[in-house]
Amino acid sequence: MNVSEMKHVVGVAKGEITPDLVLKNCSLVNVITGEIYESDISFAGRYIAGLSPDIDPKGADVVDCKRLYAVPGFADGHTHIESSLVSPAQLSRAMVPHGTTTIFMDPHEVGAVLGLQGIRTFMDAVKLCPFRAYLQVPSRVPQAPGMESTGGVLDRDALLEIMTWPETASLGEIDVTKVTHMRDEYLQRIEDYQNKGLIVNGCSAGVTGSNLNAYIAAGIAEDHGCSTPEELIERLRLGMTTIQLRESTSSKDVLSLLEATKKYHLSTRRLSFCDDDKKINDIVRSGHIDENVRLSINAGIDPIEAIQMATINCAEHFHKEFDFGAIAAGRFADILLLDRLDEFPPKQVYFEGCLVAQEGELIIDIPEYDYPDWFCSTIAYPESLSLDFLRRDLRSSDTEVHARIIETEGGNLRNRVVIEELPARKGFVLATPETGINYLVVVNRYGNAESSTTAFVRGFGLKSGALASSIAHDHHNVVALGATLEEVLFALEQIRSMKGGQVVVQGSNVLEKL
Repeated sequence: MNVSEMKHVVGVAKGEITPDLVLKNCSLVNVITGEIYESDISFAGRYIAGLSPDIDPKGADVVDCKRLYAVPGFADGHTHIESSLVSPAQLSRAMVPHGTTTIFMDPHEVGAVLGLQGIRTFMDAVKLCPFRAYLQVPSRVPQAPGMESTGGVLDRDALLEIMTWPETASLGEIDVTKVTHMRDEYLQRIEDYQNKGLIVNGCSAGVTGSNLNAYIAAGIAEDHGCSTPEELIERLRLGMTTIQLRESTSSKDVLSLLEATKKYHLSTRRLSFCDDDKKINDIVRSGHIDENVRLSINAGIDPIEAIQMATINCAEHFHKEFDFGAIAAGRFADILLLDRLDEFPPKQVYFEGCLVAQEGELIIDIPEYDYPDWFCSTIAYPESLSLDFLRRDLRSSDTEVHARIIETEGGNLRNRVVIEELPARKGFVLATPETGINYLVVVNRYGNAESSTTAFVRGFGLKSGALASSIAHDHHNVVALGATLEEVLFALEQIRSMKGGQVVVQGSNVLEKL
């Protein structure tokens, strides 16, 4: 809030200046005191000016809320916009009508592909959207130095520059091994951000005992990766200040983690919500942070506590409680109007004093950001990409070989390696789709290496056809899977012509593409 805005807010609060809008007859949910009571709410520009049972509008526009509940706009404490598979503007159309007005975003994927310049451009695109975006600075690009190729590299100098940006709120999720192996480069990044008064985010799924102690001892403030009540309570007992309950496309942890509140008689004030990675179709179908709230209330959490987890708990964790997270004087005027505290989407969504969504629909126009050509042209395969190029790893003079096969099951993120015999013909080892073994190919997309890898995988069961994707955490080279290498190559060529995306092919036909 600058001085001019402050004078306007103070004048409206004192009753000396006409408000920009007054919400009358609200049932105000106060997440600071845990109360619900009747109040009017006056707006001064982007901010809330005053709360009182009978505000004089002085001729200002008035909305009679007719005892609708007024709750603060919801916050997502950790997300990757890229995982939604749509642009920030398109994400707005699905997310904001569900009541999310603030996000903390880690653009790791953009950083891996386009580096510092890409992140700056992406943040500029987000500025056009009707939600507030704070930046969790990607801490590990590349994720595995020396083992993967990326288009962008975020070294200490880059992270120090991003630290000065006004959107920056924290250092993004630090890999546990970077701390426990005492890697100077990453420990220095933690020190840099802590010295600036910024928190450091964590993700430590499955880590326990001495390694978890070591991780927290380095100053990791929170975690969004735990999935059991035991993991949650251990992290809080050892000193993390917040655990984010994640409900994403692939990790549905809210209900499991809420068991900790019963098992350990745990207060919810150290819990907040995130989605991490949630595809756009899941947001449209199930909601965004409002899904976390609804699940919590249905599981027996007091509605006010569930709303605190979606608002003030997150704001306080990031030291932003005087900006958002509560309906209070001087905070941004981000307000949801609800018939019931467990019924979504909201009747109305206000963002920074403007009505932006109503009855589940965005009602404002969002300009599409004009991305530069270099931002959208990131597929640069090796010049020698061909069938022979993809077969380089499969050479053999035998007729049968013992081959390492990646085995996955049921979409689980964890897999294993098994050794099985595969046939070899004309000097190359072959996949056997009839027994469920397919080709798995990774091709460098960045034009900085003549590299690819071809392996074998079981668990997808393709008898024919191929899939390819330029979305491949965390390096985002192009990954393809197929019954034959000819179909794999055709799928790879489609990704190049599309300038990235996902495709399904069979023979020489494109079945689906995104």
